Amino acid sequence: MAMINIPRTNTDPFNRYKMPRLVATVTRAGNACKTILVNVSAVAKSLHRSPIYITNYFGFELSTSIRMDVTSNLYIIKGAHNQEKLQDLLDDFINILVLCRYCGNPETELVRQNFNNILFRSKKKFANQLNDPISIQELITEAERLKIVEKAPFYVAECLFTDQILKEIEVYKTLLYRLCIKTAKGQKSLLGGLESIIGTNQEIREKLFNKKGMSKILYKLYEKDIVAEDVFYYWYEQNSKQLTDTAISTEIREYAKEFIEWLRTAEESTEEDADKVQQNSGSYES
Repeated sequence: MAMINIPRTNTDPFNRYKMPRLVATVTRAGNACKTILVNVSAVAKSLHRSPIYITNYFGFELSTSIRMDVTSNLYIIKGAHNQEKLQDLLDDFINILVLCRYCGNPETELVRQNFNNILFRSKKKFANQLNDPISIQELITEAERLKIVEKAPFYVAECLFTDQILKEIEVYKTLLYRLCIKTAKGQKSLLGGLESIIGTNQEIREKLFNKKGMSKILYKLYEKDIVAEDVFYYWYEQNSKQLTDTAISTEIREYAKEFIEWLRTAEESTEEDADKVQQNSGSYES
């Protein structure tokens, strides 16, 4: 198997950080075609990352749907995609989510902190909590440097959210607010990240994939001024075919319908009616 440097821009033949070159094959059945990531698990192992993250990243960047079966080690991207293009996207992934921003080496890993049950990026130790002003500004500055400010909420959602999303929105409300407040695209990106993890995380689906669970999550984002009304409406009408399975995307919106209907009628309600709705929506917070 051909091995290449991590990152590929490092031309030192004695560089000790190596990974397999990504191998992808395109298969066709009638008019449909798909790209199979043959050795993405081996590549991910060399990067100390999950193949799920890499596959999700490809799907997001290529604006296409993906299919993953971890048990069968099967990772598929819809459509025909050039192997070298995928390798270039992998370079971007490595630059954003693998390389240490201080030394440039891939000596980072995703660590699960037991107390908060949240994933963080670190250099062989727990990272900052990402809920203090200094850490938040560092993350925003890094997103600006990498020119991914509008995409950053998507990555934050994938890295931070677990089946304790409601608590995590509260803990990281300042971070989410700062990332989303000035950009509707950032807000859409956050909702896209939420949709993606629901589609790929079995624990989250089992616990939150229902009408009450979705209403609680969306209400919390609205209550904290993280996502605006117009963005909720846009997201609700645009059934995603890129970030998760179409059936799951449709069901997510079905579960979100109650919240969207409340949002549309809340402004027109009398103060008494609004109080009643708020009491009902208050169950979203419990």
